[in-house]
Amino acid sequence: MKKNIFIVILLIIIIQLSAHANYDVNRPLWNEFVPYGFEDAQPDYNSYFVYGKRCKAKQNNYWYKRRQDFEREVSYCDSIPQQHRKACYEKVRARQNRINDEYKRQEAIAAEQRAASLRYIRENIEKEQQRAHELELRRQPINVQYNGTMHHDVNIYSNPFRMPYY
Repeated sequence: MKKNIFIVILLIIIIQLSAHANYDVNRPLWNEFVPYGFEDAQPDYNSYFVYGKRCKAKQNNYWYKRRQDFEREVSYCDSIPQQHRKACYEKVRARQNRINDEYKRQEAIAAEQRAASLRYIRENIEKEQQRAHELELRRQPINVQYNGTMHHDVNIYSNPFRMPYY
């Protein structure tokens, strides 16, 4: 019985050591590149109806695809000989950093465009409110106090296109 327990413990130690022997400190990890909250992103194709959910689904789908590409690249690096792995991992890391920089740049541009759109909408709302106020002022009745008589001299010949009747 003691012999069996000793063998099981020895096997567990060997398995743990072999798992650590295959671990490479240069191997990039997905958590180095993904923003918080999208580490385990799953594809979401059903939430394209509500705007807020659509944006979340779009981001989930983006990070899910990025993760698949990342894992494909890292598994390729794992399959090549040991002496070339470090260079391959560095290429993967550099590529992912470039993609992240481009993503951040695109997000900044999109945020600036959204802010400009909101400014434009606010300015137009203020202009429309001002126009509505001016129209409302024009619609108010004018108080006229009339004392006396009013005479009009009507000249039928004042219109140059109207011919006199003889």
